[in-house]
Amino acid sequence: MLRFVDMLQRVCGRCFGWNSVEPSLPPPHPDVYVFFGSQTGTTEGYARRLVATARHRNVHADAMSLSQFDVANLTQYTMVIFMVASYGTGGPTDDASAFYSWLKTSLKPDLSTMHYTVFGCGNSDYTDSYNGMAKFVDAKIGAFGATRFYDLTLGDAAGEIDHLDNDYAAWESTILDVLAIPAATLAEAHVDGATYAAVSTPRPLPRSGSTLHAALYLPPAMQVLSVQALSSTAVQVDFATDVPYKATETLALYPQNAIEIVQAVASRCGFNLTQWVHSPSELTHQEHNPANIPLPCKVIDALTHYVDLCAVSRTILTALAPHATSPSDAERLRHLGSIDDAYADVVRKPRLSLVGVLHVFPSVQLSLAALLAIASPMKPRRYTIASSPAASPHVIQCCISVPENPLAHIHHHNGTMGACVVSLLKAHLARASPPSASDCVWFRGSHQASTFFFPDSHEAPVILVAAGSGIAPMRAIWQDRNEAAKRGEPVGKTMLLFGCRDGESWLYRDELEALAPLHVECLVAYSREPGQEKKEYVQDVLEANLDAVVTLLDTANAFVYVCGKITMAQQIQALLRRDRLASWWDAIVSSRRYNQEVFG
Repeated sequence: MLRFVDMLQRVCGRCFGWNSVEPSLPPPHPDVYVFFGSQTGTTEGYARRLVATARHRNVHADAMSLSQFDVANLTQYTMVIFMVASYGTGGPTDDASAFYSWLKTSLKPDLSTMHYTVFGCGNSDYTDSYNGMAKFVDAKIGAFGATRFYDLTLGDAAGEIDHLDNDYAAWESTILDVLAIPAATLAEAHVDGATYAAVSTPRPLPRSGSTLHAALYLPPAMQVLSVQALSSTAVQVDFATDVPYKATETLALYPQNAIEIVQAVASRCGFNLTQWVHSPSELTHQEHNPANIPLPCKVIDALTHYVDLCAVSRTILTALAPHATSPSDAERLRHLGSIDDAYADVVRKPRLSLVGVLHVFPSVQLSLAALLAIASPMKPRRYTIASSPAASPHVIQCCISVPENPLAHIHHHNGTMGACVVSLLKAHLARASPPSASDCVWFRGSHQASTFFFPDSHEAPVILVAAGSGIAPMRAIWQDRNEAAKRGEPVGKTMLLFGCRDGESWLYRDELEALAPLHVECLVAYSREPGQEKKEYVQDVLEANLDAVVTLLDTANAFVYVCGKITMAQQIQALLRRDRLASWWDAIVSSRRYNQEVFG
């Protein structure tokens, strides 16, 4: 306790000038450790912004990945802030998996000298697993003897686009105030439960073992072989691979900015896209460093791969304000960056992109370094692989939903990945001959283990339920089963229940109809088929065939695989459980015969 009080006195002394003489050297350890567990970079970004803001208040804080948490030297962690995202069904992110295992298996280590709080990043649409990792960390650290100096806070990404940003902003302001409470008060009592600062320190290179995070720091390495339209709202992209993969694994893919958007930004800001950047100092704006970019690289590569030129947030608007030469533009940007309803009317509802914001505020003048420091780092999107290695061992195929005409108005944000693949499709269709080596397109990314469980053989029947691009993992499954049938292995009944807009939107229909020797029983619902009297959804198909599906579950130990939007999956579950005992459903789930991947 005395050590904790001394540390807080040191913090508060620097904040309020209580010390007449500043130490000439920084303390050997930070006053506050901020540990993050982050899968896409959002939580890491919050952690680094918190540290940057704390340093502006003269609080010595450091942010680092939970992969760097030293379980052999726990006494150094006197004051700790854990900022964790949940992944999968409320579990740890890749970089927090070792920390999670330590918490789960450790024989009650002594954390009596630690004072801590936890901020979670989750999505309440996933009711069963909402912020599961944050709740777990908070409970376990407390059980090991640590003292909670501020209540567990759960950030929620559900609902409005900037909901999580607002939750973080409110928490950040409060937690910084808590750190300024006089030491004696904070040491003796538990405390019950702004403006963003840009990242002021570069991210450390990740430790080995996290292929997803490693991809953030590497040049693009996944080559695009082909791009083809599946419908007006879906595109298939084929990637070359020498790395073994499994059906229904997840591809964590970093988008590119479409060349049309990159050129628009370069034209607006006066950048030379062919110019080479050799030194980190060329990418440094004052004290703000952008996301790590492998050097040397061309300006076009930095703008294409490493920052999102579509995404806009309150943080970005606030950071743009000092770069406006017009006082009225600067004041308007600061106002929109605050927690105010004007942001929704001016930015969110019209879906302004960063290009659009720069168009609306013409006095904003940005250097390359400033833009890279302000723009959001590119974050990966996750796609369940739509091919089986048994049918396509050296090519990973990905089914990507796209909006219609996403490049018609580049001042509006219609999806970074959607705009990217539509741009690639246009270039592919316009090309008369195969691309040369210099014309090849490369993405950053990696594939991760599937959340689906499969039995050892293909004898069990499978019921595949999907809507729209959710058909991707189902295609991998039927390809896998078809190849097994070709080898003469026994394969059980395969049933597909699929919902889409109309006949043109039935993805992979030709492949299904030509499939042999496997036969897939297809039951399809159209929601907007011309001439159709009543809209139908995949839930309606299941309800009409519920008796047959339940019979397969009861008599043949069938497996169910569901992929689509959250609301669809919830309704599928409700139908399957209707008029059944809770113990029946619990047995299905515990035996892993019900599997789902949801999005949106």
